[in-house]
Amino acid sequence: MHSKQLPHTKLTNRAALFCCLVFLFFFGSVRTSTAQLLYFTEQSQLIKHLNDYPAQVSFNCSREFYNSLKEDEFFELYHILVKAGIDYSGVMISYNDFLNHIEISNLTYTNTPWAECSDMDDVRQAVRDLASNQGGFILLCPWLLTNSLLEGNALHRALIRSGIESYRTSYAADAGIIRITDIKYLPVPYAVIQDYAQFASAIAGFENMGIYDFYTVFDPDLFERITVDPQQYTIMIGSSRLGNYRSATDTVSCTIRFSDVDFTSAPREICRSIDDVPEAIRRMGTAGIRDFELIFPDTRIFEALAANDFELLLNLEASAGMSNGSISYSSASDRIIFSDAEITANAVMLQSLQEAIAYTEAQVQSGARDIHLFCTAELFEALMGDLLEFAVVHNGMNRIYDLIAHAGIFNYDLSSVRASHVINIHINQLYPGTAIILAARQGNSSDLSPRELQVWSSAAEIANTSLSPDPLQTARNIHDWLCAHVVYVDDDYTEEDDNAVGAILNGQANCDGYSDAFYLIGSLAGLNIRYQHGDIYNKDTAQQSSSSTHLWNLLEIDGLWRMVDVTNDDIPYSQSYRWFNVGSVSASEMLYWNEDMTVLISPY
Repeated sequence: MHSKQLPHTKLTNRAALFCCLVFLFFFGSVRTSTAQLLYFTEQSQLIKHLNDYPAQVSFNCSREFYNSLKEDEFFELYHILVKAGIDYSGVMISYNDFLNHIEISNLTYTNTPWAECSDMDDVRQAVRDLASNQGGFILLCPWLLTNSLLEGNALHRALIRSGIESYRTSYAADAGIIRITDIKYLPVPYAVIQDYAQFASAIAGFENMGIYDFYTVFDPDLFERITVDPQQYTIMIGSSRLGNYRSATDTVSCTIRFSDVDFTSAPREICRSIDDVPEAIRRMGTAGIRDFELIFPDTRIFEALAANDFELLLNLEASAGMSNGSISYSSASDRIIFSDAEITANAVMLQSLQEAIAYTEAQVQSGARDIHLFCTAELFEALMGDLLEFAVVHNGMNRIYDLIAHAGIFNYDLSSVRASHVINIHINQLYPGTAIILAARQGNSSDLSPRELQVWSSAAEIANTSLSPDPLQTARNIHDWLCAHVVYVDDDYTEEDDNAVGAILNGQANCDGYSDAFYLIGSLAGLNIRYQHGDIYNKDTAQQSSSSTHLWNLLEIDGLWRMVDVTNDDIPYSQSYRWFNVGSVSASEMLYWNEDMTVLISPY
């Protein structure tokens, strides 16, 4: 860029006197020749004449017009030349104050587009109007505005807001003239941004057009806000559909170029505090949203959540009812992206074993297939930890297996997150006894398999033939039928051996099959029966039996719970009542169970 002092000269006294005499002669003697002497009183007259493309022009002016043209080193005259399409940089100006006379020579016409500007709003509007002229254009400005444009970044920002990336500037600062030439435009699409809403709208527009490389040209005040305060930048990004991207920031032009952009349709929540996180997750869960993002304007919050392998985040997820899902994150933009999140709306925080038992059974009875236990740290350890000394030898005594079996869950997937104290149980299959009784209570058998429907019919017949006015006798009749018609199999020949289908339809079962059959027939007969999970364990020798993990039943008669173990009463070629209607004292001779995981059992 350079400054150019334009030439102008003053006529000599001799030349002035000669011109005066000539003027008087012609003006006084030959009135018909006045057309040859140009005389202007206003700007439009001079411009009109210059538009006829003369190589030079000589004219007189009214005193007022002459003074306005000559003021400030012919400031106004240079502007007139530009408006007439003349290259201001090569003109020569001569003048005579006595005659109010001006001569302009060396006129070259370029017809460069121009705009007159009095303030920055005019400049921005002029640039928008003239930016498409790749050959260039001229801005005519007051001195102060000219200096402001040349000394600061205002001109550059105005140009780039109209898509001009590079250019060449020449100027006459004293004349208030700035010429923009050699224009090159931004190589990719751009959007001018005034606020966050406009940013979000622009990003959506680029996505709709399939544009993944673009500029955003910001209002200087907004640009300063988002660059000085990272929180504001994060909020702005979070308000849009920008996913992953690369970016390059130019502070001079107030632009950010986004490239390799991935757009996201996932809902977003902006979290300004730790407390906002579980609330945001709950809202997503209530809305049934599984894929979403959390945006953190304060980097310190993101760092706190990410510390120790996101330990704090895991606990907050659990408190909000989130049990499963995966996360990815961007430390550059302080975002956490959740995928396939399983969120239980109005999740219950479980404090005790009895709460966990009641909640699990209620979930099964409601037809749930995924049960999420949000536990305190102590409850989690009680259910999942090896708290009993022999549990290291035999994991069957872990309370979580009691919980699952007592609820009537036959086949399941179990997972847990120790950091967040969440236990997840996905039910693949209920015990047929549980499934059938649930279907009967709900009046809907559509989820039952053909074999379950068949065993339901057979069990109902057995229940009818076993009925007695005395509930205990009804239970005894069911006990006797199973001992007479079922053969114990130590190993599983089929999956049906593990449930009521094998016991009732096939006539063979293991302890699970006996217990499920007793539960099913007894429940159909109106008895209150539960499953009981535990171990066969000889306390005298401190040894487990070969059968190890075991399943039997609890029977309620007159408000008291007793134990019934049909499996151990079904002696080959005979039957026993040793394990029918027994209390906890007698049962403890051979059975071991976690007493805090079941109902209170009568001792005798």
